[in-house]
Amino acid sequence: MAKKDIVETGKDIVESNKKSWVRNSNPITMSVKDDDPERSKKKAELFDKLYKLQSRRGIAKFASVAEMETIIDQYFYDCADIGLRPTIRGLAGALGTVYSTLNDWENGSRDAQLGSSCSLVIKRAKQFIAEFDEQSAIEGYDNPILFMFRAKNYYGMKDVQDINIAPKQNLEADKTPEMIEQDIPIDIE
Repeated sequence: MAKKDIVETGKDIVESNKKSWVRNSNPITMSVKDDDPERSKKKAELFDKLYKLQSRRGIAKFASVAEMETIIDQYFYDCADIGLRPTIRGLAGALGTVYSTLNDWENGSRDAQLGSSCSLVIKRAKQFIAEFDEQSAIEGYDNPILFMFRAKNYYGMKDVQDINIAPKQNLEADKTPEMIEQDIPIDIE
């Protein structure tokens, strides 16, 4: 085989691999009809960003925790590059799975192949997303109510109200069981 043919074959292989990684190499542009043209434009821009992010994804395959970490790092990089907020569902999509499976991996119920370190990687990634959301609320970029919703639904936080019920004085504390028995009328014969 001539050198030129080898180079061409190599380019073909790279292109075919690139196409298998990118699901759709022909991105589309969304148009949304809305009464508010500014809102319509923002929705279309969000759609385009999500579509760009989706088109960068392929079928995530990883055989080690290091490969999983690489995919997660690439997801965060892509979000920053495109200008999208990282999300738990986006993280699941980047790993080629769904939200419930991601939670199972985090809890250790489906990570037999990779072991408990898979759980730690997922927890660290979710912690980063949670911290980003928290800082966005603190710095005033997001409404704090949005963070509260996300914290309760995705990060395990919950409203807790402690109620302590204790009698102020013990009733009948100085009576023996026999004395109490005599005070209760017996209706059964």
